[in-house]
Order: sequence, then structure tokens, then C-alpha cells
Amino acid sequence: MERRQFSLILLGCSLLGLTRFAWSSNPATRSISIVANLFTHHDSAINLGQHYLTLFPQEANYDWLVNQTLPHGYAHIQSQSLKQTLRMQRGKDFYEGNTVIIDGWVLSRTEARLCALLALA
Repeated sequence: MERRQFSLILLGCSLLGLTRFAWSSNPATRSISIVANLFTHHDSAINLGQHYLTLFPQEANYDWLVNQTLPHGYAHIQSQSLKQTLRMQRGKDFYEGNTVIIDGWVLSRTEARLCALLALA
């Protein structure tokens, strides 16, 4: 599998699965569910997230990562809007060179942080 395909699978294609939200009274539980629904290959995303947190341990704070990756009011945003927002942020990251290399894969910072969120969940 090529790196580009992997990246698209991780976030682009995986976002297609974002159709369910867990409406819990606990915002942390809700955000875990939303982030988990972004990925179809949870084990791979968790593995990448763990590697990311090894490289950037100062970012190993769940609330901080939620604030950095998910738009304000994300729990009430329609899934299509959230998908579009994350796609735009990923594209912006690549355009600005805001990327990280994890195990030879070039990921946008947003993708890596979403994986880190899943790893911390």
C-alpha cells in the first residue's frame, strides 16, 4: 500500500464512517465516540497515536488535543460539516508543511493528533 493511500484510508475514507454520535452527558465520552468513528482501522490509528505521543509527550493531554483538533461545538456539528472541516485542516497542514513522520509515514499534524486522541481514549 502506498503512503498516500494509507493516509487517505486513515482520515479521508475513514471519515465516511462518521455517521453516529454518542450523545452522552459526559463530553469526554462523546468526544471519544466521535473520534473513534473517524477511523475504520482502530488498531492502526491507536498504534500511530502511541508513536506520535512518544515523539511529542508534551501533547499527551486529552482535553488539549480535543481543543487542537476538533472544532468548537463539534458535538453539535452535522457529520458532513465535521468531515469537511477536518479535510480542510488536513489539506492546510500539508500546504503549510505542518506534518510529522511516524514510522516512515508522512501525516498531517491533525491526522496524527486524532490518532493520539484515540490512543489516549
